[in-house]
Amino acid sequence: MSALNEQVGGKAYSKTYPEWPIQPVEFIHKNGIDFIRGCVIKYVCRDRFKNGHEDLLKARHYIDLLLELDGDEKEEEKPVAEPPRYRAWDNRVPTESETVEETTTTGETY
Repeated sequence: MSALNEQVGGKAYSKTYPEWPIQPVEFIHKNGIDFIRGCVIKYVCRDRFKNGHEDLLKARHYIDLLLELDGDEKEEEKPVAEPPRYRAWDNRVPTESETVEETTTTGETY
């Protein structure tokens, strides 16, 4: 007998998800989904068949954990390196060791 057809303590998966061609645990495993995301999938999938609103609250809890553990703040934007300036008169990009200083029409150096 397959472990997918039996469950210790509770209804067998096939009775919980009777019409599905693949169980959430199979989907999670085959797609290499990590533990916390797997729990979110499991609870969202089973709410209509098992514990209803409580399962959705459990899914939300795991989403909150994921946000907290992975960092819920936006990553700080890293400064983008400026492309090297070129000399308009020779269309040559200077090497890193060269310093290019050009003067604008207003006299500003950049």
